[in-house]
Amino acid sequence: MRKGISPLIATVLLVAFTMAVAIILSNWVLDYSRTQTQTLNEKGSKQVGCSSAWLAFETPVYNSTVKRFSTEVINQGNVPLGDFKMIVLFNNGSSAEYIIAPANLSLAPGVPVSVSNTSVDSNAITRVRIPHNCSGSNAASTATIESRDIKFL
Repeated sequence: MRKGISPLIATVLLVAFTMAVAIILSNWVLDYSRTQTQTLNEKGSKQVGCSSAWLAFETPVYNSTVKRFSTEVINQGNVPLGDFKMIVLFNNGSSAEYIIAPANLSLAPGVPVSVSNTSVDSNAITRVRIPHNCSGSNAASTATIESRDIKFL
C-alpha cells in the first residue's frame, strides 16, 4: 500500500505556488515600469526644455592673414547653452574640429559673446558648425553658418 499526498492538497499547493510567483513578478513589472517611466519623463522634460535652444550669429569673419575665424554668438533661446566647439567643413569635403575661445564658455539667454579661433588654416570654408549642449542635460544641437554668410578678408 503506497502513501502520497492527496490530489486536493497537491492542487492547493500548486495554486499557492503559482500565486506567489505571480505576485513576485507583478511587483517586479510594476517597479520596472515606474522606473522606466520616471527616466523617460526626466529625459523628455530636458529635451523639451532644450527645444528652444537657438544660437544666432552676427558678422562671421575669416581673416586669411592671421588664419582667424571669429563671430559674435547670441543665445536667442531661453535656456543656458554650453560645451561649445567649432567644426569647419572645407570645399574638398574634409573637416576639422577646433576649440572655441573663450574655453568652457557658458552662454546665458540673450547674452552675446565674441568667439574666435586662430588656427583655421584655409579660406576654402563651406560652412561652420557649432555644436552645443543645453546646460544640465545631454541634449545636443548644432548651429550652422554657411560660407555665403561669412565675410572673407
